[in-house]
Amino acid sequence: MSKLDTKKLIGAFVIVLAICVLILCIVDIFNKMDYINEYNQCIEISSKTYPSNLELLNSCKESVSEGLNIRIRTNQVQISTTQYIYIYLMLIIKALLAVVFLIFGKLVYNPDKNHHKIIPKKVDAIKQTKKKTIRTKRKK
Repeated sequence: MSKLDTKKLIGAFVIVLAICVLILCIVDIFNKMDYINEYNQCIEISSKTYPSNLELLNSCKESVSEGLNIRIRTNQVQISTTQYIYIYLMLIIKALLAVVFLIFGKLVYNPDKNHHKIIPKKVDAIKQTKKKTIRTKRKK
C-alpha cells in the first residue's frame, strides 16, 4: 500500500465516522426535544392535582434529569433558561464538531484537489493569419 492509499483510507474512515456522529447528533436533538416536551406535559398534569401527584412530579424530574444530563432542584418546577441554553449549546457544539471532522476527513482524503481556491484562467487571444509558404527549388 502506498502512502497516498493510506491517506485516502484514513480520510475515508474519518468521513464515515463523522457522518455517523452527525446522524447521532441529529437523533440526539430530537430525543432531547421529546424529553423537554414530555416534561412540560408532566408539569401540566401534576399541576392540576398538585398535592396528590407530587410523586408523579418527582418521577418526571428524575427522568428528565437523567435524559437531559441536567439537575432539576427540588424547589424548581420548570426548566430554567440557563438549562435550556446549556442543552441547546451542547447539541450545537456536538453537531459542529461532527462537521469539522467531516471537513478534516475530506481534506485528508483529497489532499491534492484545491476546491477552495478559485484560479482564474488566462485567455489569450491569438490572431491567426494565413502564412504563405514559399517553396524554392534547391540546386544540386
